[in-house]
Amino acid sequence: ISAMAQIFELAPGLGIEVVEGFAQNDDEVTTLLNNLPEDIDAIFMLPDSTINARVDDLVAIAIERKLPVSGPSMVQVEEGVLMAYGTIHYEVGTQAASIANQILKGADPGELPVQTAEYYLGINIQTAEAIGVEIPASLVQAAEVIITIEK
Repeated sequence: ISAMAQIFELAPGLGIEVVEGFAQNDDEVTTLLNNLPEDIDAIFMLPDSTINARVDDLVAIAIERKLPVSGPSMVQVEEGVLMAYGTIHYEVGTQAASIANQILKGADPGELPVQTAEYYLGINIQTAEAIGVEIPASLVQAAEVIITIEK
């Protein structure tokens, strides 16, 4: 089941109305960002290279409108998204390289054990302060990646 299907299935039971936004190219991203509904409470990013290429613009608008944004990886947290539960791209690349190395050395791909990427919770404290959101201490303690304000 896709992430969007899960969101649409679970959201009503949580009292959440989902408003979709799609963009297939840079112009559509601009249109999407410039026409975000006024009454939205948060933004949830799915993994998408078109949107990821403009995450800085999304973050700027979100901070201006005091909207929390959740992203799919730690890269977005470093770029200003409030929080993410996802992978660290470097680790995924290292894992993929290790598997490729084994195959290149003659291992049968069908015999290699299935490996899953490790997921992390990341929080950007600087963004939280910018949008006026107080992150509970228990959530900060649970986070593996924390971005703070450099003073």
